[in-house]
Amino acid sequence: MRKKTIKVPLPKGKLTLKKLIYFLVVLFCAWFFTEQQNQTNLPAEQGTIKVQSVIDGDTLKTPSGESLRLLGIDAPELAKMRNRIVVESGYHYAKEAKKRLEELALNQTLTTQAEQKIYDTYKRQLVELFDNNQHSINELLLYEGLVIFYPFSNLSTEQSSRFLKAQQAAITAERGLWKKVLSLKQSYQPVIANKRSKRFFPKNCAGGEKIAPQNRIAFKTAKEALMFGYYPARECEFLPKE
Repeated sequence: MRKKTIKVPLPKGKLTLKKLIYFLVVLFCAWFFTEQQNQTNLPAEQGTIKVQSVIDGDTLKTPSGESLRLLGIDAPELAKMRNRIVVESGYHYAKEAKKRLEELALNQTLTTQAEQKIYDTYKRQLVELFDNNQHSINELLLYEGLVIFYPFSNLSTEQSSRFLKAQQAAITAERGLWKKVLSLKQSYQPVIANKRSKRFFPKNCAGGEKIAPQNRIAFKTAKEALMFGYYPARECEFLPKE
């Protein structure tokens, strides 16, 4: 990509100190503006990532031990085990989500595009991964109904739009986990949502009462909230377990 340049005319007439200072200031401003424009137009940095293991439907590990968290999605949680005994049941479609991610990513070399590396509170790098055909794995998992759109604050507008459209298609077709979720009565009951956090709460969940009035929004059904990109608050146990 060719860099943009700006031509600065030389001062005319006798060169005085005042003219020299003025010329240098103009020259610096022109250089600074050009660099800013060139930086803005740079393509996103592309990196290559090798996946060694898949932890669940949205988390992977590289050979170096670095954890990767797929940006903009949330997979159902797997059952929690202790000494090979289930101590907490997993959620519906958790196993299917992990299996599909293994098919798409395990032992594969994938690419990611980002202006800078972003990490969550668990020190996992947040990424959107692309296969060899430049198909987004995050988007594909949403389209197949294996995961739920998760409105991360650091999602770009373009990513949010793509991911939400993929989820809307899965909900409409009742693919994957949505077939069971949409068969439940709670999917058609009214919910209260937080416009700021993008979380929704069934009316019998106490968390909804804490939403500030200016951030409250009501949806006729939970399905409607999901179609608008809102995520079920974790404390409300909206999603079905195995």
